[in-house]
Amino acid sequence: MNNQPNQNKKRKSLKVGKWAFRILLAIVILAVGLVVLAVLRQGNLAASVRSGITLTPSTTLPPVTEPSTEPTTEAPTTEPSTEPTEPPDPVLEKAELLLAEMSLEEKLGQMLLVTPDSLTGIYGSGQAAEGTRTALESCPAGGILYESQNIQSVNQLTAMIANSQDYSTIPLLIAVAEEGGNVAPLTSIGVTSYYSTMSVYGEEENVQRISEIGLEMAEDLRSLGINVNLAPVADVLTDPYDTEIGSRSFGPDAAMTAQLTVTMLQSLQEGGVTACMKYFPGLASGDGDSRYGQAISQRSLEELRQTELLPYVAGIEAGAEMIIVSHMSLPNVVGDDTPCSLSPVIVTDLLRSELGYDGLILTDALDKDAISNYYEDAEAAVLAVQAGCDLLLQPADPTETLEALVAAVESGSLTEERINESVLRILYLKIEMGLFSE
Repeated sequence: MNNQPNQNKKRKSLKVGKWAFRILLAIVILAVGLVVLAVLRQGNLAASVRSGITLTPSTTLPPVTEPSTEPTTEAPTTEPSTEPTEPPDPVLEKAELLLAEMSLEEKLGQMLLVTPDSLTGIYGSGQAAEGTRTALESCPAGGILYESQNIQSVNQLTAMIANSQDYSTIPLLIAVAEEGGNVAPLTSIGVTSYYSTMSVYGEEENVQRISEIGLEMAEDLRSLGINVNLAPVADVLTDPYDTEIGSRSFGPDAAMTAQLTVTMLQSLQEGGVTACMKYFPGLASGDGDSRYGQAISQRSLEELRQTELLPYVAGIEAGAEMIIVSHMSLPNVVGDDTPCSLSPVIVTDLLRSELGYDGLILTDALDKDAISNYYEDAEAAVLAVQAGCDLLLQPADPTETLEALVAAVESGSLTEERINESVLRILYLKIEMGLFSE
């Protein structure tokens, strides 16, 4: 009984010791945990400093990536361009400004190269008076072609041309077809000297004489106010019996024809008159005469390339400003009997694209039977523009033709963008020719 208090004290002491041990153990475990956590935190902090990352409680370390074994290449440094920039073309800028101010009717009028007779409705018109003024107001043509029936004397023709220019808002192309030989409307009034047919100079291979003739013609034409000559004939005489071209050609030798064509072209242009090669792609092989009906040639494209196209290639390289496309049909090239002047295969594919010509393309006279016997005037005009022609030569009725072109644009058969291409070329040439006064 006397040992009971001691036993109670012993039990109490043991109980206290157990709790003290537990508390001590907990303290030790907590201390070890804090040490481990501190070590881990220090490691992460060191890693973050090395990688440039600042750790926050929410920061997630990026995954470890293996170092790349690919060689590193620096992006090349772009050097400033040393290529000279092309200066703006002041002629083009002026042409674009003029174009922007024109109405649709004025643009389409620029695409017409008409005769005084068709413009006024008077055959053999020999003066430009109020009738011409009124006609140019309603049909603002881009140019006038004077023929033998309009030419009576030097003073009469000079006055007629000057008045026509005065009546036109935009300066006119004033044209004649003064080839020499039998096609020389100005020789009869003594403005130009008489020259032999071009075949004579071709047979003689007389390059020097052709150069002289071109300069003489240019001086004579310019004195009247004429600024365009629808010459030279660039046709190679592949058919010696051809009646439409015949002696108007320099002859059957393609190389000599090319040389004389270029000589005449350059001489006329050196003398201040714009030359116009004709009749692309060569009219002298046709069976028939386009003046009086259909003319068809069976020549292939390869045959044309070897012969008829040579003068045109040379002329284009020499700076030809104008080329007339014939009404002859080339079924082995086009695929049907469509006249060349109305065919995009000839005008656009061959002349523009293959030969790279960027000057003015004219139709042959639209009042020739090769067109008028098979097409309405309005239809032919629209087809010619669709084919890629810039100037419509000698439409039978200019007013009707203008109305047809306006209607074609309004209906969508022609786009105004297509019209703008041609008119920009026309305006550009007129500015280059010095027709616009400063």
